[in-house]
Amino acid sequence: MTTSSLSLLKNDQSPMLKSLGASDIVSPKDIIKNDNKPLQSQCFDYVIDCVGGALAASLLTQIPYGGAMSVCGNASGIALNTNILPFILRGIQLVGIDSVAYPNEKRLRIWYEISQAMAFIRKIPITEVTLDTLVDKLDSIKNSTNIGRNIVSINNQ
Repeated sequence: MTTSSLSLLKNDQSPMLKSLGASDIVSPKDIIKNDNKPLQSQCFDYVIDCVGGALAASLLTQIPYGGAMSVCGNASGIALNTNILPFILRGIQLVGIDSVAYPNEKRLRIWYEISQAMAFIRKIPITEVTLDTLVDKLDSIKNSTNIGRNIVSINNQ
């Protein structure tokens, strides 16, 4: 296990991900284990997952004793097909991140603190998406071909 950061490779985004600080880059297909083992090798101390589905379930089994996983999205589905062993045998915590009902004043403070602590956020590409192109963008996110952050514009309709 390493303390270096890890990012999931989407297409050929290695240069961008390395410029943001990733030292190891792997493909989601290398993460998802289809061998039905209830626990996998311990690889990730902490996971922030915005995809959900099979990727989240597989990552959960690869977190070591005392680790944690925060989930904030469900682009790949809301089902989490897993077992109880990561929680019992490794003491893993699963923490949800509420991005809908959380008070706006607290949200703004958190984003400000993050922006001050992580200058690399300014390097992440931002794409403006309209409601007309939103379905295509959601497909891109689900298929792991999306790059960066997306802002949905509702004024340009």
